[in-house]
Amino acid sequence: MRTSLKNQIHAILNKNNIKIPVKYIFAKKSRVFLEKLNDEKINSYLKMIDHVDLEINEIKAKAKSIEQFKKQARLIRKMPGLGDTAAYIILAEIGDIHRFKTPYQLCSYAGIVPSISQSGNKCFVGRITKQGSKWLRWIFIQCANVAINKPNKIQSYFYKLNAKKHRNVAITATARKMIYYLWHMLKYNKPYIDNHISKGVSEAQAPRVCANL
Repeated sequence: MRTSLKNQIHAILNKNNIKIPVKYIFAKKSRVFLEKLNDEKINSYLKMIDHVDLEINEIKAKAKSIEQFKKQARLIRKMPGLGDTAAYIILAEIGDIHRFKTPYQLCSYAGIVPSISQSGNKCFVGRITKQGSKWLRWIFIQCANVAINKPNKIQSYFYKLNAKKHRNVAITATARKMIYYLWHMLKYNKPYIDNHISKGVSEAQAPRVCANL
């Protein structure tokens, strides 16, 4: 469309035998020359070109955003338990990671932090708040269940908790741990590194759920 509009201006210049003393007539200096011609049609085409330029810039910005989205997806799905589906759901729910100054804020947004109540001088820690994004909370619980299928530091973390606490409590805490990892990965564009060898927990002992989500 922009090329067509520019061709219309070229046609008007050729028809009126108007010579522009520059190679590219749509550069800034040439644009001033075109405007000084006071040709109604040329000015109209220039305005339409400006509008198309705005649309093109907006599309370019969106394309850049999509590419960044894909790069982030490739980054976070390296963490155990995360596949393509989970990665896209998580990124869609989080949006810009810089909205969350700390990993705790991201956990709070997922509603996966303990509720706290106070009575007199005493504070009581209860169940998770379940406030915020239910989809983010749901997908991380699912990913935690998958991540503990194979030996890794996430699995090791889960089994240490599961030895003392109810399984659901341990899974929730593991999901919260994974959110902490993910926050650091996205915030600093760092890949997931698992240099931990799980001890005493074989793959056969881990409850099978499914492949990476």
